[in-house]
Amino acid sequence: MGGCIFTIRYSFLTDDPSFSTSDTAWRIFAGLDEHELTDTFPYAKLLAIADRIKPTAGYVNGFKNMF
Repeated sequence: MGGCIFTIRYSFLTDDPSFSTSDTAWRIFAGLDEHELTDTFPYAKLLAIADRIKPTAGYVNGFKNMF
């Protein structure tokens, strides 16, 4: 899809995460809503943060109750 070429390439070449709003086709395919992003992590960095993803998501999702 349109966003994949850029986000994956950037992460592969720089070894840094990449974030994107992506293109319409990907957003529809992935079922993203208007407030969601696509993110790409280099594999080694993903392994380093994997055990913190779920707790962090739970913490951030808790903010929804504030609004």
